[in-house]
Amino acid sequence: MAQFGSAYTSERRLNFAQSFNPPGTIVGVVIGARYIFSGIELTRPQIAAMREAGTYAKYLHGELMRVVPTYIALGAIVLLFGLLLSRMEFPSIAGEHEHEQGDHGSFRALLHYPHLWLAVIANFCNVGAQVATWSSLIPYMKQFTGVSERVAAGYLTGTLVAMALGRFFSTHLMKYVSASRLLGIYAATNVVLLAYAITRPGMHGAYAIVASSFFLSIMFPTIFALGLKDLGPNTKLAGSFLVMAVAGGAAFPPVLGLIAKETGSVAKGYIVPLFGYVVVALYGLVVRRITARDRQRGEVS
Repeated sequence: MAQFGSAYTSERRLNFAQSFNPPGTIVGVVIGARYIFSGIELTRPQIAAMREAGTYAKYLHGELMRVVPTYIALGAIVLLFGLLLSRMEFPSIAGEHEHEQGDHGSFRALLHYPHLWLAVIANFCNVGAQVATWSSLIPYMKQFTGVSERVAAGYLTGTLVAMALGRFFSTHLMKYVSASRLLGIYAATNVVLLAYAITRPGMHGAYAIVASSFFLSIMFPTIFALGLKDLGPNTKLAGSFLVMAVAGGAAFPPVLGLIAKETGSVAKGYIVPLFGYVVVALYGLVVRRITARDRQRGEVS
């Protein structure tokens, strides 16, 4: 998608294409809230009584097994789509900068593009912050607002709605504000929102976390497109490193959980995604300058 047209508008194309992802995710959350959460939330005295009666393990097993039929059904739907896609023909896409001899670039060449590696770091922190922000919203609300899991799951759905709105609105806004500047502004806004959620835990803090999804909406596609600027035949190889940066989504949540466990506060754990957004904000601030310098260096060489 980044190569389907002018490099100047690649950020807008990627954001527009990814605007259609959140509706599918919303459906998944709604299904999970309806069929995985039983709505049964035992009090401590009830748990103690069930343990004495020897029925607590059976209850936990039943709660766990609610996941199985839901995931089997979703897996079957994905498999069906996979079969349909396997029967479709797609055009062969050659990179606009690839040489006729099929030059796909090299890792050594990528070492000369600092703006790519900054994008990889920014994307690692961005995805980590995004996953940590969402995965801890329900525990945050249960600890500080007292709502049920199903009600909290409704707020999680709200984050996805905010994300969809953010992508559609921001794609249009990028006609007037540069993508890198907008990225920096949005990331800085999320730093403020999470700082509020950390220092003022409660319902308003939960609203701040939900609102942060509007501003994180553009981060992945924008960082991805900015990282691929002016890489010539190295574009596809560079894209693989930006994709691998999603490993941040596996790194940040455990750290958040550890902090929450040690401090007894999920709110304090949100310092982890806040750090991620600080990194993204700094990236948005410097990326244009570094990309221009890399471009000049490439023209000289």
